[in-house]
Amino acid sequence: MKKLALLFFLIPFCAGLAAAFDFGVVLDQTVGAGGIDDETDVDYSGSLIPWFSSPLGDLGDVFISAGLTAGYEHEEGSFVPELLRTEFSLRFNRALRLRMGRLSYADPLNFVVDGLFDGAQVSYNTMMGTFNAAFLYSGLLYKKTTRIIMTGEDALSYYDNDVYAGSRRLLITAGWEHPALMELMRLSAVFTGQFDLNDRDTAYNSEYLTLKASIPHKRFVFELGGAVQWEQYADETGIAFAGEIGASWEPPAPFQSQIAFNGRFASGRPESGPIVAFVPVTIMDHGDVLKAGLSGLSALKLDYTARIVRELSINLAMTYFVRSDKGTYMGYPAGFSAEGDNDGFSLGGELFGRVMWSPVSDLRLNAGGGVFLPGMGDIAPDAEPMWRMELNLILSLY
Repeated sequence: MKKLALLFFLIPFCAGLAAAFDFGVVLDQTVGAGGIDDETDVDYSGSLIPWFSSPLGDLGDVFISAGLTAGYEHEEGSFVPELLRTEFSLRFNRALRLRMGRLSYADPLNFVVDGLFDGAQVSYNTMMGTFNAAFLYSGLLYKKTTRIIMTGEDALSYYDNDVYAGSRRLLITAGWEHPALMELMRLSAVFTGQFDLNDRDTAYNSEYLTLKASIPHKRFVFELGGAVQWEQYADETGIAFAGEIGASWEPPAPFQSQIAFNGRFASGRPESGPIVAFVPVTIMDHGDVLKAGLSGLSALKLDYTARIVRELSINLAMTYFVRSDKGTYMGYPAGFSAEGDNDGFSLGGELFGRVMWSPVSDLRLNAGGGVFLPGMGDIAPDAEPMWRMELNLILSLY
């Protein structure tokens, strides 16, 4: 412990003595508008992100970044300073590596856990694959950076403008990854334990076993993954499931392009039995217009991306949403049918297109727009379409 403490003490001096370092500033701005029928809601988000990176001699690397974010949403403004990814990476030898600080972490499926956490991760590379373990905490970060809404209390805190920090959750993970198992597939497996430290009357704890396999074959890539969740909440226990299936193809064309299909599925809560709704640690928007969470929902997405020229790319995506049960997902358009019976399973489909222009490496402009059509489903086929347009500018200064 004394040697490790001395190493932490010497890190700033190593960074100061490093011969090579990089620093810069990123300006990321997004303005959007959307609504249902003739109702329009305008939103804006602008972030100024300075960053610094440097080698620590032969020890490893350091990366430090912070953010100043100004926002406007639902007719309310906000200004948030925060420390973003701040990571010390130490290499003890060719096999053993330690990351610590404010880390970016994601599970193999990228929809169970995906975001910034405070903590440490150790990885060990062997001929049998890479083994890793992590100890992570979320309670010191800004709530809209962690994006953790696992309970009703989490939701109330998340949308309370007087609350800065996110839900206090402790994550312990253990994983294994092989980049080319039998020279055929990339295989990943992670066990995650999530513990509620919010000191509320009722704690929500959960464990996840996540698996994913990717098989490349010529111009194709096939993916298959799944997650099993065990939850403990209010003296009750349950089991939930989620899965993913995908395939992509790069057609022979005079320009770079890709056609991809991705299907994500999550269990809901039936009327009886041990099956419960799947609840990820971090929320993720499925769809660019509807922006629905995955609990009790399936999202089927067909996607086309083409890089017409070096500076210009286009993307067109079609996503169809289906409920797993009639009680878990209650967002739009559930409950908006003329009969008001909230019947059916198909929410509808959305179409979203995006144009990406990058004349130089440090400038990128994205423009997109789309519409969600409840008429393509059977829950509320008479509900009004939902639409959204957005413009994003990213400028990097080195």
